[in-house]
Amino acid sequence: MDKKRTTRDLIKAVGVISATVMCPCIIAFGLGMAQAGPMAEGEIAYTTAAPDNIELATPSRTADWDKQVVSEEKPEGAVPEPEAETQAISPRERAELMAKVKHLSDYGKEDDANPDYRQLGYVYTEEMYYKLTGATKLPDDWTEQMGPLMRGIIKEESSFVETLQTDDGNAQAQWHPEDLIDFSLYQTGAFTEENPSTGGMAAVQAAQRRIGYPYSQARRDSGIAFDCSSLVYWSYLETGVNIDPVGGHTAASIAQYLENTGRGITGGDLMPGDLVFYSYKKNGRYKNISHVAMVAEGGMMVHASSSKKMVVMSGLSLNQVVAICRPLPDAATAR
Repeated sequence: MDKKRTTRDLIKAVGVISATVMCPCIIAFGLGMAQAGPMAEGEIAYTTAAPDNIELATPSRTADWDKQVVSEEKPEGAVPEPEAETQAISPRERAELMAKVKHLSDYGKEDDANPDYRQLGYVYTEEMYYKLTGATKLPDDWTEQMGPLMRGIIKEESSFVETLQTDDGNAQAQWHPEDLIDFSLYQTGAFTEENPSTGGMAAVQAAQRRIGYPYSQARRDSGIAFDCSSLVYWSYLETGVNIDPVGGHTAASIAQYLENTGRGITGGDLMPGDLVFYSYKKNGRYKNISHVAMVAEGGMMVHASSSKKMVVMSGLSLNQVVAICRPLPDAATAR
């Protein structure tokens, strides 16, 4: 009995000694494995079973180790957050787009230091810069200085006292002039280089070179801005034809002079260079005329529009028309 007890005590002592010796080895081995990093392909992974309440996360070999995101543990029963949608554009592109939208919405605001009106269809010319600044030299950044100058012209027009012929119809739909033409008598004529017709194409081209110039009555004779009548007057004068030598080249005085000199037309094909006169309100002038446009090719017309605040091309309209004139009856009278 004593012999068996002695043997059992000896075995226990050996076990305690073995455990004491092996523990540091096991700990050192475990630390070495943790520092070894990801396994190379082909290696066998030896794992021990984990308890059911612990999740083991294995990082991907292709993960960007500098950008790993550690997710916080969600409480049980929490509603999962929706996944973020994939953006079609980068955050930088989105920011630039929003800046452009804001820039366009700020046109005309006092806090917008330098809007680029060219994005709205206006043009900047060196002549505009010289006349608006009084400068004698053109700086390298002159286009960057044009925003406030252009805004000054637009703002100046809104406070101009002469308003009798500023409207081109958008605000006067209820006015019914007495001298309306029968527009069914007119058609847009075919125009080719072989058949120059009236010879008015030179005036059309002169007017088209002013597309994008600002609308202004205050600066109508400056050469850098136009109202409806000064545009057609100076375009024809550039070709050597004075369409209003006795009046003040308003739309009404131009129509009166041309009709009094036998250049009104009462039907037929409309040709490039023909002038179309509109009445949108009673203003006491000849036939209450308040707007004029020049017929261009392709069913279009070129005119200085007060509502669009610049010289534009638009579809030819014969609504509210009280007179149509042809300054050049034939090409031979161009000079």
